[in-house]
Amino acid sequence: MLFVWILLLSPVLAGLEWQLVANESSTSPPRRSDHAMGFVSLGNSSYLILFAGRSYSNQPMHDTWIFEMQDNTAGVWRNVTKSMHPPARFSMVYGSSDGYFYIATGEGINQQYFNDFWKFDTRTNEWTELGRTAMLNVTNLFHPQSRYGAAGGIFPGGSKFFVHQGFSHTRHFDTLVFDVNTMEWNIVDCKAGQCNSYTPYYPHARCLHAGTLLDPNKLVIFGGCLSGGGTGGECPSGDTWMFDSQTLSWTEYPSCPVPRIYGSMAMLPSRRGQNRVLLYGGIEDTPQVIQTTKSPATLVGLFDPSTRTWSLHKTNAKQSFPVSRASVAMVTGHDGIFMFGGYDVNRGSLLGDLWFLRGDAYTAQNTATVSCSGSFTNFILAHGCLMVIGWGIFTVWGAFIARYAKSSGKTWFYLHIILQVTGQLCSIAGFIMAVLSVQSQHFGFAHGIIGLVVVILGILQPINAVFRPLLPKPYCRKSFRRILWEFIHHFGGTSGILLALANISLGVFVANTRSVAWVVWFVYLGIVVVVNVVSHFAQECLENRRKPMEFLELIPGSEKSIYNYKPKMAEGNV
Repeated sequence: MLFVWILLLSPVLAGLEWQLVANESSTSPPRRSDHAMGFVSLGNSSYLILFAGRSYSNQPMHDTWIFEMQDNTAGVWRNVTKSMHPPARFSMVYGSSDGYFYIATGEGINQQYFNDFWKFDTRTNEWTELGRTAMLNVTNLFHPQSRYGAAGGIFPGGSKFFVHQGFSHTRHFDTLVFDVNTMEWNIVDCKAGQCNSYTPYYPHARCLHAGTLLDPNKLVIFGGCLSGGGTGGECPSGDTWMFDSQTLSWTEYPSCPVPRIYGSMAMLPSRRGQNRVLLYGGIEDTPQVIQTTKSPATLVGLFDPSTRTWSLHKTNAKQSFPVSRASVAMVTGHDGIFMFGGYDVNRGSLLGDLWFLRGDAYTAQNTATVSCSGSFTNFILAHGCLMVIGWGIFTVWGAFIARYAKSSGKTWFYLHIILQVTGQLCSIAGFIMAVLSVQSQHFGFAHGIIGLVVVILGILQPINAVFRPLLPKPYCRKSFRRILWEFIHHFGGTSGILLALANISLGVFVANTRSVAWVVWFVYLGIVVVVNVVSHFAQECLENRRKPMEFLELIPGSEKSIYNYKPKMAEGNV
């Protein structure tokens, strides 16, 4: 009896288990990364469709392969490439529904970007372009901007194919939907000019992120690269967002997996009312990263749509585990998830093996969990901290001392110099961190341009201070050179501080910081503003009281009292 129970419980106890289905061979697809793969069931037969990708020479491919499965752990590859096929490409969005396999967008030869949409029919092994050639008679036919590195797909049984953000010569904000029934594109979020990198209520423009459909109307995304292409942000990032196409709204949820680019997502098969999104692979260490906790090849992330939470789980293996990889194609099957190829992140080589991760949303709960305690530091964090310290603390209060805390001695002057010089050293170091953090087009967006102006103004301040004219002796008028220098020094310092404070305020949103950072910064900024305003009016009052009574004279024969003065009369007047 005990033996029977062990047999019945064995699938549950196994949790998530890797198994090698097919290794690379002379009759299998060549090694590749950034390819597309779909799972199609027709009657009692199931197929994997593999299309295109990036070769080892970094060239786009255009071949189509079918893996005809005998069961989840065996099958045969065959090349079904025909003369009619989508142009060669990689980094496209893909998915399968109702017996068809779909692909959209991608990057081709010589950085040619696509905005087309294709359907593969497994019954005939034929490709057909939709939405363009099929509707030439439709006027004002809308097509999205060409791009690659987008996320999205189609939910099995659904008709909406999502394409989210991506990159061409700029980062895109929009979310698009292609209806496979009407063969029409629609922008459902962030139409041209409506979104920017300084609003925290939707995901900032990115590419190379992971994404999948939770149901026909909900898209979940994770991570990606937010830097370059006219934007500045984390690359990799580690934020999680869900889009509801029915309410046209985004919601951000707490994240647990290590930030990454080139990661992959797929839904585990549902069971007993449980649903889980699986996140696997990716590149976690980029030139922007200072330190990160790398995920082992045995670790996967699971997102629970019902609780909106992540958890990290250790997988098992029947014989061996797949090597750590990125840019893989993953697709949901009947009893688990299939994965093909990708980029070996340790050896720097491409892969051509087919794996099966057996398990479902219910059994996945029985795998060993790992705490979300990994550490992550990048140049953006270092840049932000240095700029807040340099401009938000040292420079602000150094200028405050020079403006409102002067004394008869020179203590204030030396303190002013120490704070300003320290602040500018932090600013220069922060500027270097900013250049290192942005992948390209460092000054192609507002935060970068303002930051450059601020750093230049900051460097000019101590330089022009060296050439300041001397102060005149007491009761002597200031020279024109002194008056001009004071204006330049005051205007340059004030402009630099105001721009710096404004740019730091923009930066807390560009950097995808958590809400607690916004609160701390803006509360501190409010304190700075209040202290300076109060000090300004207090100084004005004191100066008015200390003005020499040059326009008043004592009434003859009266005692010195504030009540015994009268306005002086001009000479010659009686």
